[in-house]
Amino acid sequence: MRALLQTSTNQGFTPEETTGIIVGFCVLGFMVLLLTIYAAVLTSKVTKLEERIFQVETHPKLQKTIEDELAVE
Repeated sequence: MRALLQTSTNQGFTPEETTGIIVGFCVLGFMVLLLTIYAAVLTSKVTKLEERIFQVETHPKLQKTIEDELAVE
């Protein structure tokens, strides 16, 4: 870990710089976590919507209506 925090010019970062780096990575990780949760929720909603559309499209009354409309054309 120490080697990761050392540079060729000052042989390491000050405690404030190290804290800033750690906090920056924590904030970045939290943002990625929020984005992942948002994507999962959005995917879930889309999946539920697709299932509902399929249920409506396969409903017997709707099928009869679609067949009637196609017969008219």
